[in-house]
Amino acid sequence: MTFAQAERASPLPTQLKRTDVSQELHAVLWKYIHDEIKGSAESDGFVWYLRIPWSHILEQVHVYHDHQLVSRGLSTQLKPALQGVEKVFSSGDYLAIYGWLQFVLSIYHPTGFVKKFSGS
Repeated sequence: MTFAQAERASPLPTQLKRTDVSQELHAVLWKYIHDEIKGSAESDGFVWYLRIPWSHILEQVHVYHDHQLVSRGLSTQLKPALQGVEKVFSSGDYLAIYGWLQFVLSIYHPTGFVKKFSGS
């Protein structure tokens, strides 16, 4: 409970529906994914590029999840890659977000992910 909620200046949170994704969850999931992707990047002195595993993961998402041609819209540069994924977490509904996560977690098994979100 926040201070404002305790003082009854802000409403208490309501129960979310199964299909709702709170703004907080959007933000927390995006921060984790953002940090994971950014942590795999390296610079050539001018531009930051994705390295393994995220270059491979995002190529798999592009082709097998989004069903896009590899020659269309796929970038290994960090900034465009982050912008593409950010759209899922900033404006995607529960189907887009959980579908993306399910696909990624079926091919990538980061050890910190479960610990981060289970509180372990």
